[in-house]
Amino acid sequence: MAGAPEWYLSSFKMRPSPSRASRDRGSACGPLPAPAMRFRLGAMRLNRILASALLVLPLIATILVFYPRGGERRASDRVLGFAEARVLEGRAEALNGNATPLVSDDTDSSSPPVHLPKNDLLGGLLAAEFDKQSCLSRFQSAIYRKISPHKPSSHLISRLREYEKLHKRCGPYTQSYNETLANINSGKAVGSMDCKYIVWIPFSGLGNRILTLASAFLYALLTNRVLLVNRGKNMADLFCEPFPEKSWLLPTDFSLFNQFQSFDQNSPNCHGNMLKNNIINTSTNALPAYLYLHLAHDYGHHDKLFFCDEEQTVLAKVPWLVLKTDNYFVPSLFLMPSFGEELSKLFPDKETVFHHLGRYLFHPTNRVWGLITRYYQAYLAKADEKIGIQVRVFDVGNDPFPHVMDRILACTLKEKLLPEVDEKGSIGSPPENQKLKAVLMTSLSSGYSEKLKNMYWEYPTVNGDFVGVYQPSHEEYQQTERQLHNQKAWAEMYLLSMSDVLVTSSWSTFGYVAQGLGGLKPWILSKPENGTAPDPPCRRAMSMEPCFHDPPSYDCKAKTGIDTGALVPYVRHCEDMSRGLKLHLPCNSHHQRSRLYQPNYVRSHVGNAAECLIHLYCIVPRLTLIHDDLLFHDDDSELVKHLKPSEMTLRNAKENGEFKGDEAWRKKVQSLLPAEGIKVKHRKTGEDMLLSRRVVAVFLMIAMADFSDQYFGFQCPFFFHTSVPTSSGNNRFLVLHFPISLSLSLFVVVVVVVARSLARSEEQSISRPRSVRPRQRRRGGSLLEKYGRRSRMDLSSFRRRSSSSSPPASPDRGSARGLLPAPARRFGLGAMRLNGILASALLVLPLIATISVFYPRDGERRASDRVLGFAEARVLEGRALDGNATPLAADDTDSSSPPVDLPKNDLLGGLLAAEFDKQSCLSRFQSAIYRRISPHKPSSYLISRLREYEKLHKRCGPSTQSYNETLANINSGKAIGSTDCKYIVWISFSGLGNRILTLASAFLYALLTNRVLLVDRGKDMADLFCEPFPEKSWLLPTDFPLVNQFQSFDQKSPNCHGNMLENNIINKSTDAIPAYLYLHLAHDYGHHDKLFFCDEEQTVLAKVPWLVLKTDNYFVPSLFLMPSFGEELSKLFPDKETVFHHLGRYLFHPTNRVWGLITRYYQAYLAKADEKIGIQVRVFDVGNDPFPHVMDRILACTLKEKLLPEVDKKGSISSPPENQKLKAVLMTSLSSGYSEILKNMYWEYPTVNGDLVGVYQPSHEEYQQTERQLHNQKAWAEMYLLSMSDVLVTSSWSTFGYVAQGLGGLKPWILYKPENGTTPDPPCRRAMSMEPCFHAPPLYDCKAKMGIDTGALVPYVRHCEDMSWGLKVVSGRDEL
Repeated sequence: MAGAPEWYLSSFKMRPSPSRASRDRGSACGPLPAPAMRFRLGAMRLNRILASALLVLPLIATILVFYPRGGERRASDRVLGFAEARVLEGRAEALNGNATPLVSDDTDSSSPPVHLPKNDLLGGLLAAEFDKQSCLSRFQSAIYRKISPHKPSSHLISRLREYEKLHKRCGPYTQSYNETLANINSGKAVGSMDCKYIVWIPFSGLGNRILTLASAFLYALLTNRVLLVNRGKNMADLFCEPFPEKSWLLPTDFSLFNQFQSFDQNSPNCHGNMLKNNIINTSTNALPAYLYLHLAHDYGHHDKLFFCDEEQTVLAKVPWLVLKTDNYFVPSLFLMPSFGEELSKLFPDKETVFHHLGRYLFHPTNRVWGLITRYYQAYLAKADEKIGIQVRVFDVGNDPFPHVMDRILACTLKEKLLPEVDEKGSIGSPPENQKLKAVLMTSLSSGYSEKLKNMYWEYPTVNGDFVGVYQPSHEEYQQTERQLHNQKAWAEMYLLSMSDVLVTSSWSTFGYVAQGLGGLKPWILSKPENGTAPDPPCRRAMSMEPCFHDPPSYDCKAKTGIDTGALVPYVRHCEDMSRGLKLHLPCNSHHQRSRLYQPNYVRSHVGNAAECLIHLYCIVPRLTLIHDDLLFHDDDSELVKHLKPSEMTLRNAKENGEFKGDEAWRKKVQSLLPAEGIKVKHRKTGEDMLLSRRVVAVFLMIAMADFSDQYFGFQCPFFFHTSVPTSSGNNRFLVLHFPISLSLSLFVVVVVVVARSLARSEEQSISRPRSVRPRQRRRGGSLLEKYGRRSRMDLSSFRRRSSSSSPPASPDRGSARGLLPAPARRFGLGAMRLNGILASALLVLPLIATISVFYPRDGERRASDRVLGFAEARVLEGRALDGNATPLAADDTDSSSPPVDLPKNDLLGGLLAAEFDKQSCLSRFQSAIYRRISPHKPSSYLISRLREYEKLHKRCGPSTQSYNETLANINSGKAIGSTDCKYIVWISFSGLGNRILTLASAFLYALLTNRVLLVDRGKDMADLFCEPFPEKSWLLPTDFPLVNQFQSFDQKSPNCHGNMLENNIINKSTDAIPAYLYLHLAHDYGHHDKLFFCDEEQTVLAKVPWLVLKTDNYFVPSLFLMPSFGEELSKLFPDKETVFHHLGRYLFHPTNRVWGLITRYYQAYLAKADEKIGIQVRVFDVGNDPFPHVMDRILACTLKEKLLPEVDKKGSISSPPENQKLKAVLMTSLSSGYSEILKNMYWEYPTVNGDLVGVYQPSHEEYQQTERQLHNQKAWAEMYLLSMSDVLVTSSWSTFGYVAQGLGGLKPWILYKPENGTTPDPPCRRAMSMEPCFHAPPLYDCKAKMGIDTGALVPYVRHCEDMSWGLKVVSGRDEL
């Protein structure tokens, strides 16, 4: 320790046992000199110091937290764990000026330079001699990652710089390379060699290749060889060159290049084969020019001798080594004595080997870096937490396997990595600390991510968090021979390494690479046995190092088998493969690796004694001392044996004043920790040190906290070890700010002082018989006088009086019980007790301060929200639009969560009635939060007519007197007398889109004819829509007399209106009107059915009390052509294209179940996008979806109309523009193919304008399943989500799209229907209005009784864009 005094340095050497007096005055660091003696302060002075610290420390903490020093990250960044630059908005913000420009001076770029943090060279790990544009990832990776807490050692950095010089001198085509290459041509190692080489051959999958390359490079570093890489056929465009100036790629004209694939264990130059045949050994002089090292999983005993030092002496003489392996063999290098010392210097923190080497060697090429950054920014960047789940299944069969999914869920839920779901589906107001979690899942199968995504879509989480699930690709099987497959695999490994927490699969090298690059200790999914999920389902990895799957189990010296996982504490068997080996940092090395403080700095704050104790804490092998020497020195039977006599001794001492020091149990305990202390070894130097009992007691207490942490894991989350680095350069003692660290340091000091005093007091109380203990009588006198005398006493005088054998005569000379007068004693404010209270407060307050800073109070917006500058309404947190709000929760609603504020427009400009319980239908009142305010206002006349209808419905609805009286007509079969109420019954028919449109048509007809609309719920209409009318249901009672006949109604039914007209059973002069008429207005209706749209027939229908309607048509346009309804419709809808827009928003409110589907999806995937583009795809062609011509049509339309940006197929990457936008494409289709193609396009190529595009598809059911309730609920949710888009593209003829455009008030771009499998030109057209199309309108003039073009009669009813014979309502302006 630099700057420490001589007494301090010499205090750790072995010395004779000190006397009791010296032990009382000193510590384990030796007798304290004069400055340290000052620490033994008087009780009152100590109280004042502690009280002052209690006041000052929280103040310092507040200042440092809210006013960070220059160069420190914002508090929001520290909490979220994001990188120094805020990539979330596609820009890299400079870190308080501590940045260097990314774009080099000679680069002509129209976009401003992106600033990078000073850590862009990873703490010196990387060399600076590179052109930044040639490999953007080398310098930009620091923007996307949290700063690693694992700093490379100075020795590793210097060795890397030395290697780079070696590589430059000996790399391909240098003079040394050419000279050494001559050895291969000659077949022998001739003469001294200036340079030696190891050639790596690609083998197995990409994960294996990355791990083995790192292993080969470490071996090259240890043996001063130059690493050269055979790129093979599928290693192109994956990694940047890691070394400056000289390539690491093996030239293709290398002599052995064409033989590599034939190398195996039986090759003549195979090292193991030559050993086996005794061709080479340590005494061989004529060594070959090259040796082939076969270290793959199938290697034999002689191949494994590579890991013996004896063989390394032979290999050191061979100029060329050719290596083929699929193993990460680094752990076995650590077991080799010849490499041990060097490896310890390179990696003092032994679990960081691949972490440092991986970040040094493997920088994605610009092509792969584009895949990484585009995906990260489009899908992951704006999440509050990122969870990586890597799934690799080695079972044979049809993926996904249920037991694998069970294992994933069991692990992530048990370990609290993901929130549980509430399968009851209850929806409440979102909590204030609501988070958005992004799950990045990688797998060859899409099944696991689909199941997880559906789970979090279909059910809310119990804590209110939102969970988005993403999977970049699903290739179905490993395709290592394909370049793009490898590029995507490498991108996915890198993306996983950017996670905050990681779950990996057993045995998978894919996961090993991700955890090592990210510096993450993953949860490893246990491998299932016999198709069942294991228990426990996963286990936390002991380190972030990969596993060596096939290590040798051989003792080179003893030449016998051995358990290599039990030789040294830092090489252990793997969690996921019992025979494997991995490096890890033993528990007692964690503090050794952390530079908690700078000695001089700490000493200046807390003094020599405290600094001495802190130093001891770091250099003493505490866990070995506590665990082996104390706790488990004896077995349980011995402890039980001595338990009873020890209790008896304690009872005798307390009750009878008897104290004996020669009991067997006491001697046993004293032998564990003798009075003179215990001898231990210095952790680094091995010198002997003597620790006193009191220091051991402190370490025991701290060890208890450490053991507790292994079960409850409180230390790392509290100190943010996983997200905030330890920094010694800025004098941070721990990973948080100085005040908390100082508090912890002072805590150790306080514990020592209090423990010493309490121990001495207890020792005296036990040694003195109770009978001779003085009892202080209450005396008279001034309280001020007595307290004044007491305040002048210091701790030393107190001890002298306490040890006096004569009883005191006054409080001034009394025992501890008599020090305070009576009033003070009632409160127990003895000096030592006050010390304890202050010490406890000193511990608690910094903790409270930390919690209050990092977990803000209810109602406060998180710092991250302020930084990110998201939209006006924090939809993700359920908050409202600025000030124009009313509370959601009704006054009589008992809710534990705070009310959600809603905009004043929650009743849609008066369109909706206010007489509803808000909790029963949340969508009715919350929809205004999610939508832009509609520019289309309902007319006052429409609002008044809706209120009138609601009164009518209340008066005539089901089970009312009027309803029952009118129902009697059906039972009699005739319309008897005048009826107060008349009805139209809507029969559920066709798909959900058709049902919604026909329901709106039926309601408008009811409004025009003063009828009451009743809805047949059918078998698949349950739990879709809230009741639209207050107090009375619109559902037809199930006991309605005709309900069982509905499915049989058709054009030939006796009571069919068209059939009766055709047979002249009914006409305008008919007196005997039937009790009900069936209206068949479906797409197959005939001429007489179409007469429904003639005014003459309406006079007849007006007399019928019950009309039963079946239709799959939105027939509103034809109502506008009927003179009897014209005037009323013009008053209801002055803007004629708003019919469905207003009626749809009035009638169709998703139930809470469906509203949960809508809001969860919106908040998890769409809410943070700058623009939302809806694309609705409906294909009527027969064949295998997706059809290429359909995809061509989608791309042609969206790119031509500038709805989506074009991509740069050249793949050039530049700095993102300042106005970069995130566009979210919501695609709905029965097939997932179209969204996959679009997603891949925007993932694989950058956009020409720099915008980011994320593509989402909630479901892909493959075929229409109208009979399934969940299918309908999801379909309704998707229509509603589409209606929330900013722009919309729909498919011709699709009622699904009509509903979305009408609810959203959007004029979509309509994709033309292709003819003969070709893309039409133009591919799409902008709709003339947002109204749906009437697909099968009558083409008949009721007056002239002849055919007519009904699309040319009035300017506000025109033929549809997507169906030439159809009709739609437009605004009345000539928009053709």
